[in-house]
Amino acid sequence: MVSLSYPDARRALIDRWAGLMASAAFDGLFVCFRSQSRPAQEADQFGFNEPARADFQVRHDVDVSSGEFDRAAWRDLLGGYVTMLLAELHETLRQGGWRLGVGVARGDVLGPPLGNTTLHWRDWVTRGLVDHLVIDQNSCQCPSMWHRLWPMHQGTGYVRSYLDGTGLPPLAEHLSATYGPVMRDSTTRLFVARQWHPRSETGERDLLRDPSVAGLVFSSFRHDNAAAIARGDWRAGVQGGRPLVRPSG
Repeated sequence: MVSLSYPDARRALIDRWAGLMASAAFDGLFVCFRSQSRPAQEADQFGFNEPARADFQVRHDVDVSSGEFDRAAWRDLLGGYVTMLLAELHETLRQGGWRLGVGVARGDVLGPPLGNTTLHWRDWVTRGLVDHLVIDQNSCQCPSMWHRLWPMHQGTGYVRSYLDGTGLPPLAEHLSATYGPVMRDSTTRLFVARQWHPRSETGERDLLRDPSVAGLVFSSFRHDNAAAIARGDWRAGVQGGRPLVRPSG
């Protein structure tokens, strides 16, 4: 996993994205913090790169490689590098006239399989770093085919987890009590990802009644390829060397 504690790593990502944006008529970039990678054994296993260790020692006078340390402060530090990436990316995109959307799990932690890194999403919103914030992303299940991506190993030690609901209130309560007050006076538009849930007209209507919610996000693949979804296999067969099922974005 790339450590965002390295300025050169953040710059490399931004330069790559900006280069791709400049090659076509895009109006914005969506950065999704989902990962289909197999989870680490333990949620706080990664992130101990040299710049992060040095920054933590300067701030807290503790060497994380040689003794006990404040895990919450460590997670907040790692989350600060995510905010740095988004701030630097926002500035680059602004110069090109592009908008920025970000997709994350619900709550204040990056979550499985990427660890307990803090999501400082309130700062992103209040500082105007993101135009669109999409919450309730889910890494453990394919949004198109609904396959479980790592059914036998989910990792341990997560302080917030959508896998079993650890540390998360019900969605409606979370929206009204936590997201709503932050979004109320913001230019950021909040969207709720629903591609991991069966369609529900009543449930979707209730979510859209929340004044903080600008819209819902779905996977078009599921709606365009119903037969493939029912089979659990996107290939209906092959005709002339090409799949019969039409993939969609």
